[in-house]
Amino acid sequence: MLQRKLKKQRKGERRNKMASVHKACKQCKTIYEGSKCPKCGSEEYSDASKGKVIVLDSEKSEIARNLKLKDKGTFAIKL
Repeated sequence: MLQRKLKKQRKGERRNKMASVHKACKQCKTIYEGSKCPKCGSEEYSDASKGKVIVLDSEKSEIARNLKLKDKGTFAIKL
């Protein structure tokens, strides 16, 4: 019984370590960790974003064109 509880506790600890705090910039929608946006320098952010897209080549990407993204990176779809 005690072993089961310990296993569940360890599993929960691993999940907490894997979950990191990501922020989405309200100006350029870049998803980042830290105190300010690395792309535009803004400190305004949202914790609640819906969906994300990773752009590798913004010139060839139709999704990047639809979302009006000019750079490569990880972006929030909706804030």
